[in-house]
Amino acid sequence: MCGRYVLDKRVGAEVLYTQLVQKNDTLLQRQQIQNDKRSPKS
Repeated sequence: MCGRYVLDKRVGAEVLYTQLVQKNDTLLQRQQIQNDKRSPKS
């Protein structure tokens, strides 16, 4: 029971982590797009 609880907790943490990473990726992409629009060098 204890081991299974730890496993479930770890899986939940991994899911949360992947969701966080995906959110950060979209935020970074938005920032990069804004930066591209701002700077005319590209």
